[in-house]
Amino acid sequence: MVWTNSYKDSEVSGVIFYKAKVTEDKGTFVCAVCEDILSSEYTSFDAHVFLPAAGDSDGSAVNSMGVYWSSSLYEKSENFARRLYFNKEKTYWVNGSRDFGFPIRAVRVQK
Repeated sequence: MVWTNSYKDSEVSGVIFYKAKVTEDKGTFVCAVCEDILSSEYTSFDAHVFLPAAGDSDGSAVNSMGVYWSSSLYEKSENFARRLYFNKEKTYWVNGSRDFGFPIRAVRVQK
């Protein structure tokens, strides 16, 4: 995963999830302010999915971040589901109430 401030020169920030070329890169997150690096070079020509950082606001500032629902329900309560949270510093999974309106990025498995 790599944070970008301008996906394909669109000025839209978000996270690019690359299909790992090598085992060491599986699950690796690289961000603008981290020292982590991927072991292989990745480009926009490599297989990837881009998730835009839709952002949110606390009334005084807009925060560049993204939240996306997964297809996984929380195992302890069907009222909660797993969601991906990310910004340019970190990415992680959280359980959240299904009452919130976050986007879903549909991905089809290629056969």
